Amino acid sequence: MSTRIPEKRLLIVCEGKITEPQYLGGLRSEFRLPAVKIDGGHPDALELVQTALKKRDAAELDPYDEVWCVFDVEYPVGNGIEEAISLAKSENLFLAPSNPCFELWLILHYRDCASHLSTSNACSIAEGLDRYSGKHVDFSKFSNRVNAAVERATRLDAMHARVGNVCPTDNPSSGVGVLVSNLISSTRT
Repeated sequence: MSTRIPEKRLLIVCEGKITEPQYLGGLRSEFRLPAVKIDGGHPDALELVQTALKKRDAAELDPYDEVWCVFDVEYPVGNGIEEAISLAKSENLFLAPSNPCFELWLILHYRDCASHLSTSNACSIAEGLDRYSGKHVDFSKFSNRVNAAVERATRLDAMHARVGNVCPTDNPSSGVGVLVSNLISSTRT
């Protein structure tokens, strides 16, 4: 007799109102992850972490297994980033920052990117991919390249680890690769 393993309940709180929820919603649909809730539109990293904590605590009767915070570091570095990171870590939230911005994660689907980027440079490069338009993401144009993006993000993490860079000094980097790997691996168990 086989027993069904209950699906992990995840909450993903995003800085972006459109781009991140569209991408992550597409990923959720592609991998059939109904227990993943996405909440977007929190423009400040510290406020985002505080919102994630409130939502986690409010779900006390049906708790989330993991709560993720997806935000941009921005370049130059946005206000409150270090405080947001510290609070999230002290409260055992998972972080998926993109440095300088989520658009780097989109770029990593199509090419390596190991040079320091400003937010405006990253947005210009992403728009030049002809798969991303004005903050709108069609996940189907990225879906067959998710594994390549994860591999590229992992290489960036290793590059920064070798020299001791951590967020917010790890430009370019994207913690979204760790989040996506976690989501995909949860469908294989």
